[in-house]
Amino acid sequence: MSDEGIEQILNGDIDLYEFLEVQPSNSKPEIRRQYRRKALIYHPDKEGGDAHKFDLLLKAYEILVNDELKNQYDQIKAIKKRKQTSREQLLNLTRQFQEELEKAEKSAQDELNFVNRRKRQNDLEKLKEEGLKRRRTLEEKLTAKSTSKTVTRKYTSFEEIPIKRRITFDDPTSNSSTTNQRLKIKWKYKSELKGLITEDVIKQIMEIFGKVSHVQLLKSKDKHPRYSYALITYENSEDSEKALSYNYRESARLWDGTNVRKLASLLRDCVIVDESKEKDDGIIDKIKGNVNLPADFKLSSIHKPKIDSILNNFTLTHLENLQKM
Repeated sequence: MSDEGIEQILNGDIDLYEFLEVQPSNSKPEIRRQYRRKALIYHPDKEGGDAHKFDLLLKAYEILVNDELKNQYDQIKAIKKRKQTSREQLLNLTRQFQEELEKAEKSAQDELNFVNRRKRQNDLEKLKEEGLKRRRTLEEKLTAKSTSKTVTRKYTSFEEIPIKRRITFDDPTSNSSTTNQRLKIKWKYKSELKGLITEDVIKQIMEIFGKVSHVQLLKSKDKHPRYSYALITYENSEDSEKALSYNYRESARLWDGTNVRKLASLLRDCVIVDESKEKDDGIIDKIKGNVNLPADFKLSSIHKPKIDSILNNFTLTHLENLQKM
């Protein structure tokens, strides 16, 4: 038999029992019968025979029918099996150790992350507390300073004068219906488009929501304005609501397919016109000639110190006129 065949047997690459198709408990006559049957298959003189397998078959037969050789072969096979089992156990233990190690590392990292999060939260809470303390301290100082000024003041406060806190003027011709409510629209100013955006263009753009009855372009007082404005009035209140509720900053897809699509994309906002504010501003302009008011004086939403300062300069005639209003 070749050295290669012997090496295959010793290394356990070939199981002699499986090769002869017998069991370790089979008797010698049973092994001999199986050997003769297999020899007829592998004999070199037979067509399709295999000389290598025939030599291996002969060596397997010699070992398995010899009690001493069979015993030694079984011992070698058992040792190799134990080694294989031990190797698999070692691999399993190694794999298990690696998994446990990775699990422990992940747990430690999670704990570290938790500690860091708690620390950041605690730091934020401390910063909030410090901020609140500073705010309270500042408010106390401002309150004390304001109280001191109130005590030492030698003039009569506007609050002691029995006049209305807000001067309002009734307009019997005003219409509270939303049908004719005016809206103010705002669009991004482009110098290169100056003269192209007319009242007719604005009407065409805004009639995407409904019939527009009136358009008025507003002139800007700024030399370099960022936005332009116009007043519009819808014939129907539902159309006004549509124009007010639309999000102009998000998209101009509503005008897709129209010849004003690019101009409509400049729209930024649409709000209800505060009619009372416009009337108050107009009245202010009218009475400035009789009363020495600051240029930025407003009839509503004005701070108390500014009112005190203004009213202290009023004459009794001015106050009487205001009370009549």
